[in-house]
Amino acid sequence: HDAIAAAISDIIDDVHMIGIDGPWGAGKSNLVGILQKILEKDNKYSFFIYDAWGHQTDYQRRAIIEEMIGYIHDKELIRKNDSEWQGLCNDILGKVTETNTEIQDGFSWSAFFILCSIAFTPTVMSLASGFDNISVKMSLSSIPFVFVLISVGLAAWKAYKGSKEFSQQITIFKDTLIGAYKRESIQKKKREFVNTHNPSTILFRRFFKKVDASFSQDDTLIIIIDNLDRLSRESVQEIWSSIQACFNDSIEELKHIRVIVPFDRKHLKICHEDVEDSSYINDYIDKTFDIVFRVPLPVMTDWKTYFDSRWKKAFCKTEKQQDTKELDYVKNIYDALTLNITPRNINAFINEMTTLSLSQICRDIKYRYRAIFCCRKEQILSDPIKALTDLDYLGPLKSQFVNDDGFYDAISALIYQVPLQRGAEVAIYR
Repeated sequence: HDAIAAAISDIIDDVHMIGIDGPWGAGKSNLVGILQKILEKDNKYSFFIYDAWGHQTDYQRRAIIEEMIGYIHDKELIRKNDSEWQGLCNDILGKVTETNTEIQDGFSWSAFFILCSIAFTPTVMSLASGFDNISVKMSLSSIPFVFVLISVGLAAWKAYKGSKEFSQQITIFKDTLIGAYKRESIQKKKREFVNTHNPSTILFRRFFKKVDASFSQDDTLIIIIDNLDRLSRESVQEIWSSIQACFNDSIEELKHIRVIVPFDRKHLKICHEDVEDSSYINDYIDKTFDIVFRVPLPVMTDWKTYFDSRWKKAFCKTEKQQDTKELDYVKNIYDALTLNITPRNINAFINEMTTLSLSQICRDIKYRYRAIFCCRKEQILSDPIKALTDLDYLGPLKSQFVNDDGFYDAISALIYQVPLQRGAEVAIYR
């Protein structure tokens, strides 16, 4: 990966379209990460990584543009007041509509106390006129005024909590008091895009031409379109046609943009299986890319060291580790039952082993039996009775476990999720 990343960094200024060909799990995304670390040491390079899998249910062409608009705004590559840019974004994302909503405001506590002051004023004044004592008259007459003070205080508190700006506080205070005296409707505006369709090829090209023009002479934008090998046939064809139409046919126009596409050739052939000519995909790839680097599946000559480090990290907090001999059993079983040993496969296996360990039911089951269950879970669960009577699915390990009574108890317990002591009993009952 380091060697390929270094080779790409050496030629990145001379080519526009670069393919990275490798099977799923070969580490293509890891290679892109290494390349990014190398090139970002030079401030002239910017990386935009589009995760196609993350938008598998979206219109891919539209999703690319939406992600790119967010990236450009974050990086401030184009001025926000650029009218041409805003118009182009509106054309692509859709027309903006404004919806006016009228909401009838209900009475607040300020309104309640204002109404109390109005309602009590005639009554209080009538009562006050019947007393000769000046103090009593003053006390009764001040009751409506107290209600008004409470209303003003509540409005002031609402204004203080509603905004930190003094001008906004005055507006809230005024609106609260006016609303307390007279119920008024509140107008609210909502802006939204109404177009959710895919942009046309012409708009797609216009968009990236504008993006390209926003870069200075020495700067370069590197676009990575990742995780194509996880998409459905329709999504792959949509992205591939967009790449071909915009970037490959327009390379003379887009001087500051480089495109790197990690892909799985086998997956592309499956996505175009309706084409009778088997060489079609190879020709199409050759036409699309200036250069294609092949990434093989990693060969882990010292995989057991990596396995030990991941195992220790996974199990140091979940349960007391069993002895070293038991761990050796696990590694030998994993080696015998795993076709391609890669870091990704090792992590997936250890994650599943960790999940089993979190269950109290599995605490008494030895790691070796858990390892067999994880490596052959599909075959075991598809026909549990056959898995306990015919051990051919264990391949070279069959002779090692065929006379092991503990194996049958443990596998039965894992199948039916019962304690180890009841594994064989439940299996016989079934």
